Formats: sequence, structure tokens, C-alpha cells
Amino acid sequence: MDIQVLDRKSVKLIFKIKKHLQATHQIAISIADPDLLSQLIEMSQLDDAVYKDMLADLKVLIGPEKVAALESQEQSISNKEAVTTELEQSSTSTLMYRGQKLKADVIIDPVDKPKEKSRRMYRGHPVDD
Repeated sequence: MDIQVLDRKSVKLIFKIKKHLQATHQIAISIADPDLLSQLIEMSQLDDAVYKDMLADLKVLIGPEKVAALESQEQSISNKEAVTTELEQSSTSTLMYRGQKLKADVIIDPVDKPKEKSRRMYRGHPVDD
């Protein structure tokens, strides 16, 4: 995503949104995150009237073009996630191990190695107790 330049009013509003989300919902957002605006739009489903009002003000400040671009980007991301979950569900019948397909009921257990007693080291040499 390209670098977005925001004016002073929108930056102040983003700080207010950050403080509000932290205080009411214990959600921590990073101001330095390049996908900050898309994350804020994604969280519009929160049942919080104050947040929705601040988000509406932010959308007005950043402009309808950027808002439309961010929402279309979110739609494409959600479509990609839906396709990947369908692929994951269809591939659960077979497992891959080192390039070979295995039946789903075969479970590979890691080899249990006996644990060695940890040795203390001093300046790169083992120390006997």
C-alpha cells in the first residue's frame, strides 16, 4: 500500500480513536502501521456509537476516493481469504509429508529423544560438578 499523507486534523482524530479503542475495547492499534486506515474501517462492525461517529468524521477528512479504495481493497482481501479457506477444507483428506501423500488417519509422531542433562559451560569449556 502506498504511503498516505494525512492532514493535522485527521492525525488528531486517529489519536483520539486509538485512545478510545484502548480505553473501551482494550484494542491496541499502531499509528505507524501502513494498513491503519483499512484496519479502522474493518473494525466498523464494533457496537460503539462514539467509534462509529469518529470513523465517519475520519472518512470525511480523508476523502471519498481513499475510502472507496480502502473498502474495495478489504473486499478483495476477504474474497481471497474465502478461497483459501475453501482450499484448506478440501485438502484435509490427505496429508503431505516430505512430498509424499499420506492417508489422513496416519499420524506421524516425532521421535522422542532422551534428554541429556544440560552441562554448565565456563568460557566455552564444560564444567564438571
